[in-house]
Amino acid sequence: MPIIGVTASSIRIAGNWITRFTDTVPGASFTNSVLLDSSGASYIVWSQRIQGSPLINRPVLTKVKADGTQDWSRTYTLGVPGSTTFFGSIGGGGTDSSNNIYWGGYNNSSDYFVYLFKHNSSGTQQFARIHNVGSNSNAIGRAMNTNPDGSGQFIVYTTNPQNPFGPCLSRFDNAGNQGTIRAEDTPSQGFGCTLLPNHSMLATVYRQAFFDSSSTLQWTADASSNIIDGSCSNPNGQLFSIGNNGSVGRNNTVNVNMAWARQVQTGSSSAWGIGANNSFVYSVHRATLSSIGAMVIQKRAVSDGTLQWQRIVRLVGVDIGQGQTESNLQTIVVNATDTDYWLLFRENSNPGNFYLCKLPADGSKTGNYTVGGVTVIYENGLYTDVAYTATRNSSGTGQGAPTLGTANAGDVPSAAYIADTKVTV
Repeated sequence: MPIIGVTASSIRIAGNWITRFTDTVPGASFTNSVLLDSSGASYIVWSQRIQGSPLINRPVLTKVKADGTQDWSRTYTLGVPGSTTFFGSIGGGGTDSSNNIYWGGYNNSSDYFVYLFKHNSSGTQQFARIHNVGSNSNAIGRAMNTNPDGSGQFIVYTTNPQNPFGPCLSRFDNAGNQGTIRAEDTPSQGFGCTLLPNHSMLATVYRQAFFDSSSTLQWTADASSNIIDGSCSNPNGQLFSIGNNGSVGRNNTVNVNMAWARQVQTGSSSAWGIGANNSFVYSVHRATLSSIGAMVIQKRAVSDGTLQWQRIVRLVGVDIGQGQTESNLQTIVVNATDTDYWLLFRENSNPGNFYLCKLPADGSKTGNYTVGGVTVIYENGLYTDVAYTATRNSSGTGQGAPTLGTANAGDVPSAAYIADTKVTV
């Protein structure tokens, strides 16, 4: 089996940069998320597809140094005993206060298995664990988040309706041990989950479900016909969500109401990411310009949603792809000091090529940049931004009142089952 690696081309933009990665193994790469640590390094969570029989999707973690150059990659080749394939990486993850990285994968073999990995910043594995979140026939990993101490949660959508079924939200401690699991009986797909500093959690599906630190349900909100594609929180504990109709809003934590909601009218039905610090929230939306897929980035004030700027990122003659649709929680992240933001995307026609951009938080440095033979255009936006009334119902009548239960749980140390390969680049 060939070893996974990526080659990279990078261009500097006076302190910022755009790096284009090319998968060295023919197939289809799926970019999931980008994570940051306190040193300025970033980490790309992605999946690499190995064509053949059986078809294998390998979860990959790639470290990018603060200057935009590639450092190392980690990949996994085996699942639980008897399984033949990973299905991909889970979007999201995080870093702790010691710059350890937490990320995950999942498979759709004979059971619901989620794989939780921890590496230090040098790429040395700290642990790998298998979490079992049910006994049905299929599982799709949606999203994952961690706290500064390394504890966290992931959400899995279980596609074989049994009791319980639908989204399963599972917590874990900083040693990777599985904790409380909550499952909602709504037959809808869970797209994201968000942690607050006090370990409360928000799961976004067609509705939102908010839990306290004891995993007790506090409230749910029906999101009507607007699919909630992702969510995030900032260090102040404020919650934000993004919808597939171009809407962005700040949630209250005490009830179902929105503090504010806005909408960018791109004519598309895809949202690609959301990230926030204590002052501003950034969102990424799909747009089409001259039949070519592009991205619209918006920066808003946390306080009231006021638009600060709007930018478009597009490639000359190349359609931009969304990445892995199952988990697009963190395709944009911003640092706490609001000096820069990081944007992750891929080429649609050749998904083996993907891009990580470090761009200025003030929206400056627009222009044309050529990297790896492809011209990246960063320009002013042109779409209308309007107030939006988010239809929310505390009883969840649009999707059926939720019944929360505990899914079958069990985790096992997986050192005997999972081997990682370090790829030096």
